[in-house]
Amino acid sequence: MRDYEVRDTMRRKSHALVRTDLSIVIGKRGVKNKVIWRVRNESDILVRWTCSVVQIPFFILGKPVRFPDEQSVFDDEAFTFWRLTPSNHHGGPLYPRGHLSADFPFTFSELRHVEGKELKSAEIVKFKTFADDAPPSEGSFSIADIIHRSEFN
Repeated sequence: MRDYEVRDTMRRKSHALVRTDLSIVIGKRGVKNKVIWRVRNESDILVRWTCSVVQIPFFILGKPVRFPDEQSVFDDEAFTFWRLTPSNHHGGPLYPRGHLSADFPFTFSELRHVEGKELKSAEIVKFKTFADDAPPSEGSFSIADIIHRSEFN
């Protein structure tokens, strides 16, 4: 190989740059609500597997929410949240400069008071995204910044 070919190969990135976006959409009448997860590959490297762990607060707009088929969890500081795990494990790869998304429908629910721990909820959504063998990216969003009202139900 020539010198410029070796240097070109050495300069290439070995890990993809993956960005995570989250939004919470509240239906017009509060019936059809969803959390939208979206990852974008901002590099020229193919990502075969990507997965996020998203912590959604137990209360949104002061009301308890329920995600069917998802698990509620207490953290070390006694905050309650829903753990969502969107991924592309049943779909195609995340192509260079492409994006993937997933929806998680939820409903507002009534909370029956039970004896024991009081449910506390943070006002931030935390996430940790994994993409192949790249270091995970972590971040958080304020609920006020990512919540949107839908004109439709």
